[in-house]
Amino acid sequence: MKKSLTIGSFTFDADVPDFCPQCGKTISPINEYITTFRESENNWLIYYVIFMCPACGHVFMASFSRKPGRDTYSVKSLYDDCKIKKIFPQSILQCSPSFVSIYNEAYAAEQMGAKTITGPGYRMALEFLIKDYSIKCYPTDKSKIVEMPIADCIKTYIKNAVTEDIIEKTVWIGNDATHYEWKHTDIDLEDLKSLIDICVAFLDADIKRRDYSARILKTLGSKT
Repeated sequence: MKKSLTIGSFTFDADVPDFCPQCGKTISPINEYITTFRESENNWLIYYVIFMCPACGHVFMASFSRKPGRDTYSVKSLYDDCKIKKIFPQSILQCSPSFVSIYNEAYAAEQMGAKTITGPGYRMALEFLIKDYSIKCYPTDKSKIVEMPIADCIKTYIKNAVTEDIIEKTVWIGNDATHYEWKHTDIDLEDLKSLIDICVAFLDADIKRRDYSARILKTLGSKT
């Protein structure tokens, strides 16, 4: 959500968070306070903004930075309860709020240095995402999907071959994190997080594709 934010006499446009990290509701956050910081590495300006959720009253903070050549500042990090939270597309939050919640619990554990439990947490979050996505696409199969092993769920309900391949391999790497030692010694926790990001991007695109297809068909149907 694009919104104009003001610090002193300077106003800048920013893509502000459109959901509350506490209650998960879609909101237009109220900005309470803004400060600025110059990042020395690349001399970028970073703005820190404190927001309040109008739905539940929760206060959280976000930092914004602008890439060269762009007019709008985008979220660099989202902070809640003094820990950075991972930002996911709204379509993913609506499809699988449990995935977002579990992922950020694991992310918080990682920030506290508890990396031995972080990998299994990310693996658990991924399973919730895959099953919630499958249920969204095939709601009449919900009871079957809930009880189905994750490998069978992927083969049955992830119809795109490229998406199926990367999700299957990400689950393999996630399983590694639950074992006594990693089988794939050249892949670590950061790689697992990157793979999950790829899975999220694929599923986000497919959810949006399905949504637009349904809306276009609805519009065409109303004209016949």
